Amino acid sequence: MDCFKQPAIEQLRRQPLQQIWRDHLLAGIHRIANHFDEGFFVFLYPERNVHCSEAIRRYSDCLTTDQTFASWTLESVARAIKRHTDDEWIDLLIDRYLNFEKISSYAQQN
Repeated sequence: MDCFKQPAIEQLRRQPLQQIWRDHLLAGIHRIANHFDEGFFVFLYPERNVHCSEAIRRYSDCLTTDQTFASWTLESVARAIKRHTDDEWIDLLIDRYLNFEKISSYAQQN
């Protein structure tokens, strides 16, 4: 894939970067093996997840280029979809996976 800094390989083999690296490699080999002209791996996460945002920052520091890697928040993807459709499914997805107030309310009850 020619996108990793060689001195960073040992860091990529350890948590929390190891799983991101493996997923990125899987997407890369799929692109190569199937002769796709383009393709990239997206790390999708909740915007308030500081562990994910820190791991992404550290992972990005291990790359020589970001042409095959991107990070998007679940919230930004949901907003983009909402701009293009008013279908019920996107509201159901947002309510189920991004309505963190429901989780907090449930946790306080139990």
